[in-house]
Amino acid sequence: MFAAQWGDALDASFRPFAIAVIELSDTKRVSESTRKAIYRDLCLRRRAEVLADILRKPVAPRVVSALGRTAWQEFARSDWELFFTIALGEGEDSALGHVLRITRTLVRQFTWIPEELRLAGLLNLASSLEVPPERWGQLRRFLQRADPGRRGDLLRAAGILETKGDFWDFYFHCEGQYSRPFTIAKALCESELLEPIGSPQAMEAEGRRMENCLGNRVSRVRGGKRVYFKPRDRTSVNAELVRRRDRWVAGDILGPRNSTVSPETVQRVGTELRRLAALITDESLNFNEDDAYVEQLREVARKSFSAKDIARLTAPLHQIRAKSRSLTEGAYAIFELQSGPYVQLMSSCDGEEYLFEIRSHKYDKDQHTVLTTDVVDLIEKAGFVWPNGTANYLRWFDVSSPEDIEMLAEVALVMLARIFQHRKGRSLKIETRIPD
Repeated sequence: MFAAQWGDALDASFRPFAIAVIELSDTKRVSESTRKAIYRDLCLRRRAEVLADILRKPVAPRVVSALGRTAWQEFARSDWELFFTIALGEGEDSALGHVLRITRTLVRQFTWIPEELRLAGLLNLASSLEVPPERWGQLRRFLQRADPGRRGDLLRAAGILETKGDFWDFYFHCEGQYSRPFTIAKALCESELLEPIGSPQAMEAEGRRMENCLGNRVSRVRGGKRVYFKPRDRTSVNAELVRRRDRWVAGDILGPRNSTVSPETVQRVGTELRRLAALITDESLNFNEDDAYVEQLREVARKSFSAKDIARLTAPLHQIRAKSRSLTEGAYAIFELQSGPYVQLMSSCDGEEYLFEIRSHKYDKDQHTVLTTDVVDLIEKAGFVWPNGTANYLRWFDVSSPEDIEMLAEVALVMLARIFQHRKGRSLKIETRIPD
C-alpha cells in the first residue's frame, strides 16, 4: 500500500509528506513493529493528523499542500523542522504559498529575510540564491533608513524581481551606492570657480551632459586617485585632479565629447586646479586604498595557472599600452571563453592606467546565473564598480611597471576562473584591438 501511494505521480504531496514523517519520527532508529505502524499511518490516516501527532500542534491543509512544492530530496531533518516552524507560524496568507519551489536554501535563510520583502519574486530567487545573514541585515537597515516615498518605491521594485542580477541590482539600489557622496576634502568644495562632482549618480549625469565617459571613472574617485570638477557657471568643461603617488597634480581639462577647449579656459581652470592641489593632504581625504585583496588574487592565480598561462595574457596587455587614441577610441585586449563570457582591458592614452571590465548581466542577461554571493563579494572586494546602467563591472588600475601589467594578467585569470569557471588547460580566445 505504501509503495502504491509512493508511486502515484498524480499525488504531489505524498512523497515529501512521507519523508518528513520518516525523518521527524527518526524511523531508522525505531523497532520494526513501530516502523510498520508508522507506514500504516502514512497510508491510512489523514496527513494532517499524522503530522499533528508528531509536531504536537494542529496542521492546516495549506501546510500539507505546501509539501508538494518542497525540494524534499535535499531536505535533512533540521530542514523539515525549519519548514514546519515557518509554515505553522504563518497565517492563511502564507508567504510560502507564493513560492514555486521550497528549497533547503530558502528555509535556512527565511527568518533572516525582512518581513516586508517576503514577496513572491524575491522568495523564489531566495530558493536558489544563498544570501548570508549579514546581507539580509543590511537590506533591513537600508529599508529602515529610507524615507517613506523611497521605501515605497523599493518595496514595489522588490515585488517584480526575476533574476539573480535583478536581486543584486535591487540590493545596491537599496544601499544607495549611486547617490552616496564621495569623500572629498572640504577645501575643494569652497572653490568659487569649480564644483566637485560629488557622487556616482552626479558623475553619470555629467557624463551624459558632456557626452563623455565620466560615468566610467567612478572607481578612480572611490579609490582616491581622481577628483572631477565642473565650472559653477555651467560652462561646458570638465577638469580633474590626479593623484600621482605622493602628490596631486592638475589633469585633463576637456570640453564636450572630450574636445579641446580654448587656451584662456585651460589657463584659468588650470591655475585653480593647481591651487586646489596644494590644499590636499592624504589626511584630509582619508584615502587609504588597500590593494591587499588584489595581492591575494595574484597568489591564487600563481597557484591555479602556469607561468605560461600568465605570460600568454601579459603579452597582449603590453602590446596595447599607450595605443589608445582617446577614451572612446581605445586599444583593447580581450580574453574570451568559448561559452561567451569575457574580461577586457583598455589602456589609457598615456599608458599610465588600464580600464578593466568584466562581462556583466547588464550587457548579457544570461550572465545573471553566475551571480552567487561569493562572486558578488569578489567583484566588490576587488574594487570593481557595480553597473547602474548598461555597463560592465569595471575598475581602473594604475600601471607604472611591467610587474603591474603582469598583475593585470593574473587578476584577469582569477576573474575568468572564479566567475566563469575557466580552468588551467582550457582554451581561451585572445584578441587585441588597436585603433589605426
